[in-house]
Amino acid sequence: MTDSGRPLVVGGRWRLLKQLGEGRTGNVWQARDTRENSRVAVKILHRQLASHEPELKRFAREFEVLRRIDDANVVRAIHFGVEEEGDLKGSCYLVMEHVEGRRLSDVLGAGGLDLDRVAHIGLGIARAMRAAHAHEIVHRDLEPSNILLVRSRHGEQVKVLDFGVARLQSADDSLTEAGVKLGTAEYMSPEYVDDGELDARSDLYALGVLMYAMITGAAPFVGPAMKVMQDHVTTQPQSPSLRTPGLPMWLEVLTMRLLAKDPAARPQTASEVVEELENHLHELDQDMTAEREMLASLASLPPEPIAPAASVGHHTDNSKPVYPDPKPVPKLPMALAVGFAALAAFGVLSLVGLVAAVAMM
Repeated sequence: MTDSGRPLVVGGRWRLLKQLGEGRTGNVWQARDTRENSRVAVKILHRQLASHEPELKRFAREFEVLRRIDDANVVRAIHFGVEEEGDLKGSCYLVMEHVEGRRLSDVLGAGGLDLDRVAHIGLGIARAMRAAHAHEIVHRDLEPSNILLVRSRHGEQVKVLDFGVARLQSADDSLTEAGVKLGTAEYMSPEYVDDGELDARSDLYALGVLMYAMITGAAPFVGPAMKVMQDHVTTQPQSPSLRTPGLPMWLEVLTMRLLAKDPAARPQTASEVVEELENHLHELDQDMTAEREMLASLASLPPEPIAPAASVGHHTDNSKPVYPDPKPVPKLPMALAVGFAALAAFGVLSLVGLVAAVAMM
């Protein structure tokens, strides 16, 4: 809304409804397409960046990149323009399809995910990268906040966002200032950290970090950015199965291959990763379904009876053994009781006499 209460409109068509988020380069709004009567998302470049030519070119290139990629796992671009009138005059904006969901960064805040979900999300990201790499586009900022998980009739769908720092391999990288690393430290590939070089296999390394984080609940290297970047180059990550017992061998091997320091030791294409995940996904789904059914059946059983706190032969260091519920000693008939008493008394008197005789000797 403007100060006068009028709704903000860009391109004479897209009415801004509410702000969805704010990033380094701009704000993202939920908007309505007044021609199509449909919802869209509008990303508006921060005003202070509009006069910075590299940022302006990078923003325009995001539209070019998204327009090239036609894949269900990548958010679709609709329009790019510069507002020519009104309160937003001079603002650059990008119109995209509107999708609602949760960012992977919010989901990971609760810890590691179920393994079948890890594989499904990893597959969605790998398919998105397969589509991007087919057009020689390297995302180079695959990290949890750029992965959106959308609920649909067919289950959970992955949408990869923010190609704002994507690199076109067929073009130079003149939009990146010398010595500046674009991306998120925890997800940077060793070769990018070491010498600034990267290709499609660098995205696969970032996918490996995402897989590791989804399996264990945390990226393999965390801490100050400079230390994390150095760890990517010099430190071997701990096997994820040490943090997540029961991890299938194939999933651990795939994750660790993606995290190989040498790009030549990784899967060479996103298509290889897609194939590997597709080959094992049905098996993993079945295993996880069987495990959930078993746990559900155990939860439905009546509770085990609780043993008494005191049991035969059980005692603490500072207490004597306790014997629960001893049976009462049966009472003897009166005649037998009197007889046994007399016999006991006679025995005592005899013992006293014997002792006295010994003493007089």
